[in-house]
Amino acid sequence: MLDISKDSRDVEANLLVNSDRDDSEGSLLRMGGVKGSPTNTRKALEMVDNQLKESFEVEDNGLDKDISHENKKDEENKSSYFNAFFGLFMMIIGVILFSLSTVFCKLAYMNNPNLSGFDYLIVRSLILTCCALFQAFSQKVNLLDIKKEGRLYLALRCFLGILASPMFYCSIKFLPTSKATLISKTHPLFVTLCGYLFLKEKMTKYDTLAVIGAFAGVVTMNINKTDSTKIETSDYLTILGVILCAGAMLLGVGVSLSIRVMNKHLHYMMNPAWFAFTLTLSALSLLIVYPSLFNFKHYTVIDMVWFFLSGVLHFIHQNFISIAYKYQEASKISPLSYFSGVFLLFSDFIIFGYEFSLTDYIGLVLVTGFLLLPIIYKLYVLKK
Repeated sequence: MLDISKDSRDVEANLLVNSDRDDSEGSLLRMGGVKGSPTNTRKALEMVDNQLKESFEVEDNGLDKDISHENKKDEENKSSYFNAFFGLFMMIIGVILFSLSTVFCKLAYMNNPNLSGFDYLIVRSLILTCCALFQAFSQKVNLLDIKKEGRLYLALRCFLGILASPMFYCSIKFLPTSKATLISKTHPLFVTLCGYLFLKEKMTKYDTLAVIGAFAGVVTMNINKTDSTKIETSDYLTILGVILCAGAMLLGVGVSLSIRVMNKHLHYMMNPAWFAFTLTLSALSLLIVYPSLFNFKHYTVIDMVWFFLSGVLHFIHQNFISIAYKYQEASKISPLSYFSGVFLLFSDFIIFGYEFSLTDYIGLVLVTGFLLLPIIYKLYVLKK
C-alpha cells in the first residue's frame, strides 16, 4: 500500500526549496540589473562579481595615489633640504678658498714690495685660463656650447666683472684700505635687496637680520684699525676714490645677480671659464697700452709660487661659488661672503702675528651669530 502522505510532503518540500531559490535568483537578477528568467543567474552573479572587483580596484587605486602622493612629498622635502644646505655649504667652502687665495697674494706682496695689483691681475688671469682649459678638457665640457637663454647674462657677467676689477684697484690708490673694505662689504646688502626686488626672491625677517647684523659686525671689526698704506690725498681724490670703490661694488652686485640667472640655463663651468678668458684679454690689453704698469723685471720664483697658489685657489673658489648660485638664491648666500673677514682675521693671527682687540671679538660674534641665524631657522622649519 502506497504512503501517499509521505510523497505529498516530499513534493511540498521541493516546491518550497525551488520557491526560495527563485526568490534569491530574482533578487540577484534585480541587483545585477538583468531581466529574464532564473536561467540568467550566472550572468547576474558575474555582473555582481565584476562590480565588487571594480569597487575594490577603485579603493586600491585611491590607496596607491595616497602612497605615491606621500612619496612625492617626501622627495620634495628631501630636494628642498638638499638645495637649501648644499648651496650654503658650497658658498662657505668658496669663501674659505677665497680667503686662502688672498693670504697667498698677501705673502707675495710681503715678499716683493715692487709688485702691484696689476702684476697679480695678469698672472692670475693666465693661471685662471690654463685651469679653465684643463678642467673643460678633463670633464669633456664644450665651452662654446652656450645656450641662447644664458648668453646675455654670461656676457653681462664678464663685462661687469672686467670693469669692476680695475675700478677697485684704482680706488685703493686714493682710499685707506679700511674705508675701501667697508664700502666693498656693502655688496651683500645690495645683492640681497636687488635679489628681492628684481629676481623676486623670498626673504624672511631672519635673512634681513643676518645681512644687517653681519655688516654691523664687519664695521665693528674695522673700528680703530691702523692703515699701513698711509695714504694722504686731497678731498677731491678721496671723493673720486669713494666713487670708484662704490661703482666697483655695484658692478659686483650685477655680477652676482647675472651668475644666479645664467646658472639656471648654463653649465656651472661657464662662469669661471669665460671670466678667465675675458680677464686675460683685458690684462693683455692693459699690457699693450700701459706696459709700465707691470714690473716683470722684479719677479722672483717665490713670487710666482705664491701667485700660482693664489690663482689656482681663486679658480676653485669661482667653481664653488658658481655651484652655490645654481642651487640657492643670491639673497640667501651672498651674506655668507662676510665670513671671509672672519677667516682673514684668523689667518692674520696665525701667520702674521696679529693681536685681537675688543672690537675684533665683538665683530666676530656679530658676524658669526647673525649669519648662522637663518641657517638654524631653516633647519627648524624643515624638521617640523
